[in-house]
Amino acid sequence: MICHARLTAGGIETACITQIREFSRRGYKIYVLAENGFYAEKLKQIKGVTYIDFPYESRASYNLQKVEQVKEIIEKYNIKLVYIHQIDCVASVLSACILTNTPYIAYVHHGITGVYDDELQMGNMGRNFQTLYYKMASKIIAIQEASKKENMERFKLEENKYKIIPNCVDFLEFNSKSPINLNKVLLISRFERDKKNGVINGLRWFLEYKKLNSKAELTIVGDGSQRQKVEEQIKELKIECHMLGARNDIRDIMEQNGIILGIARCAQEAIAMKRIAIITGNEDFQGIITDDNIEKFSYTNFQDIKNGKKEYAEVAKQVYLLKNKDIGKIVDKNYEWLYTNRNIKDNIYEVEDIEKINNPINELDRNEILRILIGELQYMHTWMQKEIDRGWEARQKTEDYYLGREKWNNKVLKEKEQELEQYIAKYNNALNELENIKNSKFWEIYKKLFKNNKNKI
Repeated sequence: MICHARLTAGGIETACITQIREFSRRGYKIYVLAENGFYAEKLKQIKGVTYIDFPYESRASYNLQKVEQVKEIIEKYNIKLVYIHQIDCVASVLSACILTNTPYIAYVHHGITGVYDDELQMGNMGRNFQTLYYKMASKIIAIQEASKKENMERFKLEENKYKIIPNCVDFLEFNSKSPINLNKVLLISRFERDKKNGVINGLRWFLEYKKLNSKAELTIVGDGSQRQKVEEQIKELKIECHMLGARNDIRDIMEQNGIILGIARCAQEAIAMKRIAIITGNEDFQGIITDDNIEKFSYTNFQDIKNGKKEYAEVAKQVYLLKNKDIGKIVDKNYEWLYTNRNIKDNIYEVEDIEKINNPINELDRNEILRILIGELQYMHTWMQKEIDRGWEARQKTEDYYLGREKWNNKVLKEKEQELEQYIAKYNNALNELENIKNSKFWEIYKKLFKNNKNKI
């Protein structure tokens, strides 16, 4: 069973689809547990796949009903092995795996380090539960060495528990024999904060390229919470472009373009399509992928490399001056490396004899579970207190506003009104979160557990 948060746009989503296709070719019966999204229809077309629409509700605290539902799915379909791809799935799927004694594979898709504390801010698990998740995994799959080392050090696990399998490309899907048109430029990215400077780097590079190539046209694929900011940047730079939003037909769109701007998975797909691939970077603009740097980029999942910063104008000129023979050499060399090192048929974690797989859940002590539950209770209490503090802060801001408004001019008054609206929104969100926790079945169990054990701790 493949567990994924939701079937929306993104590199992890595409990686899961690629993995599922390969399992299908090998004759496996695959069950996919994920919230509905525009990749759902494409998923349903894959032979041997049973898709189960499942909203994980990761922000609604630990949900026993979700745990029970996953448990019933595992038992109903006689699931022998579970692949967990995203942290949103952990609370319910890990618990169901423990209850059914089902082994699971934990994926670390992080292309950047330093995300584990952010995961704890989701509100449905604490550090002990997070540690248990990795400790009980039969195997942890990381996409790069840096991610593996960070996980090992944080959770104090042995190296033999890990396997590095980079996100790979399905060359049966991504392939092209059409000519490369350097007048057509495609920028691909999610519009989210974790993508940092990637989009603006791509826009600024295109601005320089347009100065040299007046026929250049830009198409942008992507969407997200930062869309308005991206649109403002486009307007500020006075760039004309076609914005297509989130799409699930990336291969066909790449076919129509000769230069692909982006990072990570889309860079690999561009290489598979024999296009000029340019890494926009999360921090600094990185430039063209060639046979001189492709291996270095592979170590960072085709993102920023050390001392890799390039100037927009320099790379724009480099691309503009490319001759046909130079283009052919670049794309052919890149393709050769990628086909050898990033082909999904050679880079998938397959357990041929599941009955013999190591399952740490068998060794899980009931006292350890109790200790973790008590620890989660303390975490939940701390998390709730933060929400309460946010509510009181919003209330104080409201009082300050009404007490001080007579002293402010119109400009200050408008600023304070906007600030107040933001705090009121935070206050309402905090109330909603607390109400969800208060009404959850899980919180009732926590109260009983704490009441029965507080004198023993």
